[in-house]
Amino acid sequence: MGLPIPPILYNALDKLNKDPGGKEQKLLRDPMLETIDKAVLIKEIQQVQQEKIVQDNKKEE
Repeated sequence: MGLPIPPILYNALDKLNKDPGGKEQKLLRDPMLETIDKAVLIKEIQQVQQEKIVQDNKKEE
């Protein structure tokens, strides 16, 4: 993001990113995540949230 990171925080994050042997850990991503359209996913999440609000309102009535 381009923001300066204080050295103490940078060092802590660097240590978390390495295993005890000093090798960097690589995060493995599920290949399926690369095929998901994020815009469609956001719309689906919003739809589910709206459905939940409607259900909650019906329960209150």
